[in-house]
Amino acid sequence: MRTKKQVEQRKEKARLRRESYLRGKVCDTCGGTSRLDVHHKDPGSKSRPTSEIWEWSEERLQQELAKCVVRCHSCHIGNHNRDRKRPPDHGTRTSYQYGCRCQLCREADNSYQRDRRRNLSSL
Repeated sequence: MRTKKQVEQRKEKARLRRESYLRGKVCDTCGGTSRLDVHHKDPGSKSRPTSEIWEWSEERLQQELAKCVVRCHSCHIGNHNRDRKRPPDHGTRTSYQYGCRCQLCREADNSYQRDRRRNLSSL
């Protein structure tokens, strides 16, 4: 069984590995350079959740990354939103998270963030 320190070290190594891979890369869709993600070109080809791949062996990691493109967070979410069978309900935080920036969706997100800050400050 791993100790808490070993788990933290493993997560830190994975985080650094991810940062190293994404450094200098740009979004495949818009050319942006902030909040980059790895996106599978074919979701059916995923071996495991992408968050786990950074802990894999170098050979296995490179095989998985060959199936991917780099996208900024906004383009990545937008891509998944287009793939959804049913778009999220308008005027909700979920719709905001999937890229809608209309007044209703912004208000829903603002309300969520206000409630969240209030709850955190009361702890």
